[in-house]
Amino acid sequence: MKFSVKKTFLAITMFIIILFNIQAFSLNSSAFFVTENGMIFSNYNDRIGISGVTDESITDLIIPETVEGKIIEIVSLSDLPALTSISIPSGVSKIYIKNCPNITSYFVDLNNESYCSINGVIYDKNLKILYFYPVGNSDEEFALPDGITKIEDKAFKNCTKLKEISFPESLTEIGAEAFYGCSFKNIKLPENLISIGSLAFAFNENLEKVVIPENVTEAFGAFCKCSALNSVTFLREKPSPNNFLDYYYSGNFDGCEQKIIFYVPDTVVQNYKFLIELYDIVLNYDVQTLSQNPDNIKGDVNFDGIVSLADVLMLQKALLNSGNIKSWIAGDIDENNIVNVFDLILIKRMVIGN
Repeated sequence: MKFSVKKTFLAITMFIIILFNIQAFSLNSSAFFVTENGMIFSNYNDRIGISGVTDESITDLIIPETVEGKIIEIVSLSDLPALTSISIPSGVSKIYIKNCPNITSYFVDLNNESYCSINGVIYDKNLKILYFYPVGNSDEEFALPDGITKIEDKAFKNCTKLKEISFPESLTEIGAEAFYGCSFKNIKLPENLISIGSLAFAFNENLEKVVIPENVTEAFGAFCKCSALNSVTFLREKPSPNNFLDYYYSGNFDGCEQKIIFYVPDTVVQNYKFLIELYDIVLNYDVQTLSQNPDNIKGDVNFDGIVSLADVLMLQKALLNSGNIKSWIAGDIDENNIVNVFDLILIKRMVIGN
């Protein structure tokens, strides 16, 4: 009796397996797969996309609007070193491109409702998100347009030719590996930045200095393996253990070989020293005040790189005991070792003069 039950169970199990395989085979056998003009097109869950090329020597890839009457909706390409440009049709709503190191320009059809291209760079249609910068572009400088709020994951990955990049104040999020393997020497992140994705600037071997804005609350391994990094400026005035774990301790400086000097707001040096020691952020470091930072600019009390009305307001609040200035030495305009209303007047004159 037991043997009979066992045989029955095995038979039912085999039937289920066979039935599943038949269904799987049926789905696969109906999948769309065709080659045309040297391009390979596939079915991605009932959406047609280009998935490769038959001739890997193709340099300028012009993707058609349709293939066999079906609209091309997806671009999924990788490991094509010969490509120098890609033209994307109007129906595409998803793009995945990686390991195409010699692309110098992307072109998106003007009628595409999801993406647009400006000077060879791919953005969303509303110019809020930067998706892809061409890795092979030979320009050494790039400025993101005003209004951009997010840099997508891997957008600039391995763009080693870029030496300088400028961020708009509208930027709030930098995606994972966005600048992985780039060649920047210094980075000035925008004031409104909140989140820095995993490994965002990792393996940037030329990076020496970075300023992390006050509003940043997330960063994970963002600067690991930056072997030349020696200067990190934190503008946050009230570090807490929880916040520290968010964006200091999470492997952000793993593999940084140089001694790192952490420059912090003048009034909170001991807070930072305590947290850095508590969590063993790096092995070789020093903590100094922003006033000791050699990049100080007279009048730039908020350390944002310019002297503006924001500095006037910050110093004014500090003199009224309703706030602090980040760099005392930057506020001592007349260099008499006292920051007072006379320095405030001098900064106002500097702003008016600017």
